[in-house]
This record gives sequence, C-alpha cells and structure tokens, in this order.
Amino acid sequence: MDIIWKILEVKATDGLIVEAKYHVSATDGKYSVDTEGFWRFGDPVLSKPYNEVTEQDVIDWVHQESTQDGENIIESRLSEQLANMEQKPVLPPWVPQVFSLG
Repeated sequence: MDIIWKILEVKATDGLIVEAKYHVSATDGKYSVDTEGFWRFGDPVLSKPYNEVTEQDVIDWVHQESTQDGENIIESRLSEQLANMEQKPVLPPWVPQVFSLG
C-alpha cells in the first residue's frame, strides 16, 4: 500500500504550530482512498523556529501523535477502507451507492 501525506494548512499561535489540516491518500494499485482532517497538537513544543518548519516536519508530528501502540490510526482506517473495497464489487456511477459502517 502506498500512502501519501500532504499538509494543506497550519494554524500557529505565537510562532508555535498548534493545528494542521492534512490530506492522506492510500492506494493498493487497484483502488485508492483518501481523507482530510484537522489535527490539534496535544502538547505543542517549539522545537524549531516557525520559518524553518517544513511540510515534512508537520507530517512527522501529525504521524507521531496519531500513532497508538505502534499503529497509525489514520493510515489503518484507510487500509480498512481499501480492504472493504476489495471485497465489494465496484458499481457503475449511476447505480445508487450505499455506505455502511460495518
């Protein structure tokens, strides 16, 4: 599975990034899924001057905070969605789509 992270915007207070809007896409070669969300940092720390922060820095911070017990919760949900797509037939766009949580 290929996963691509992008940071769409950040919110900063006093030069400290406190929130990030992210977009994550995952593909298995046949199907792709993506999600967007806002991540509010639990305990932001100024480890780098604001003007030196890169997109990869913010991606790493969101990824680190969204990982629990060695599993990234954002990426694992995308993986589950890909697995569900593999199990269900793909319907033409004119057929009503039904979304189910389980």
